[in-house]
Amino acid sequence: MRNALSLRTQQGAGLIVALVFLAVLTIAGITAARLTNMEERMAGNSQFRGLTYQNAQSEIRSQMAAYNANLLGRKPLLDAANQSADAISGFPDRRRTVAVDAILTNANITTNTIRFMNKGICEGASVGKFECSGYEINSASRLDNGASSNQVQGIYFINSK
Repeated sequence: MRNALSLRTQQGAGLIVALVFLAVLTIAGITAARLTNMEERMAGNSQFRGLTYQNAQSEIRSQMAAYNANLLGRKPLLDAANQSADAISGFPDRRRTVAVDAILTNANITTNTIRFMNKGICEGASVGKFECSGYEINSASRLDNGASSNQVQGIYFINSK
């Protein structure tokens, strides 16, 4: 009589335990899927940031190559040196920025500027024969998904006196 009574009271207990176990497994599966999706987006964002960084750096390198190519390529440098003053402490000769056309057309360059910073005597063996002009090149790349990179490069351009 006792065994019959205990069988009736335990009917369905295994079903409840199995349903709770399935609910826990379902929650764990959904959490794992969300984490995987987030990690995939993070990897994609990292790749896009790297791409915009490379685009901006490539544009700066292209601009520097254009400045060294010929006299016509130096026109943006002269334009920047002829801008009105925008002085800050440490750089009293700093001038306003000059917009420069992007050389790399497929790099999604949104901002491309050059700024004259200062002029002085070049250090080295030929002191007094050359004059160094400091410039700041700024290039920003932005993709449609919002990834962006803003890169700044300082250069010295050497001119004979």
